[in-house]
Amino acid sequence: MKFKTIKKEYQTTKTSFKKLATKHSIHYKKIERMAKKEGWVKYHNPKATTPPTHTTKTTLKPTKQPNPKQPIGTTEKEVISELREQITGEWGKAFFDSICEEMKGKFYLYDYFTLLMASNFYQDSIDAREKAPNDLLSISEKTGNKFVSAEYNLHISATTQFLKLTKQLGLTPMSRQKAHLRTLKKVGNNTAFSPKPNSHRNIKF
Repeated sequence: MKFKTIKKEYQTTKTSFKKLATKHSIHYKKIERMAKKEGWVKYHNPKATTPPTHTTKTTLKPTKQPNPKQPIGTTEKEVISELREQITGEWGKAFFDSICEEMKGKFYLYDYFTLLMASNFYQDSIDAREKAPNDLLSISEKTGNKFVSAEYNLHISATTQFLKLTKQLGLTPMSRQKAHLRTLKKVGNNTAFSPKPNSHRNIKF
């Protein structure tokens, strides 16, 4: 009989198990077990309704933030001129000019700094290739063994860095090769990449 009274109170008032337990001098765990066993339904006030939520349409102005990909605009020529002066040789400058002409209006500020590094690696690669022996190998004075020359290793290293940077710029192998051919034509000296005897690697830009 006690549980019927407790059940009725639980389902018709907002009281809790603990309050009912105190009122009827019974442990609240017993009430919980009985409620779970019989599937008591907690009190719900049918008159209580959730107030409607009114959504007000507001237009928020976006906060202006600096865009790192914003085109340079009027300062583009000045930036290109300053960066070009930091290139170490005529091959690098010619390549820099060729890419600037091809990508005009498509580059952002940080792209020109990447192009500067790529152009210097391009120059280093050519310088090292020109200094490497014709057969790309050096002979040890002590042992007489042949090994890849230090200059050719430098050429490989510089070429690898150059290719990575041009990839960052979004240059395709075809556009990179076209820029290289334009550079050869402009500088007027293609001996650096003419076929050399016993070359064990075929390096292409």
